Amino acid sequence: MKVYFIQVGKTDQGYLRDGISIFERRIKYYIPLEVFTVSEAKGFAKMSEKQLKDSEGQKLLNSCKQGDPHHHS
Repeated sequence: MKVYFIQVGKTDQGYLRDGISIFERRIKYYIPLEVFTVSEAKGFAKMSEKQLKDSEGQKLLNSCKQGDPHHHS
């Protein structure tokens, strides 16, 4: 079994990058892990919370490959 970790946007916070790196190293010891980053929605600062969630949700769904158990057509 392979675990896919899909995140929206990259962080510019050093302590968060360090934490993510530690998490990746530790979890890979137990199971295969692949990390994907999808870009943030353009103009997200001007979006409502619902618009942002809808946009990010669609990007996450689009990042899933056909045939993945969590893929929605």
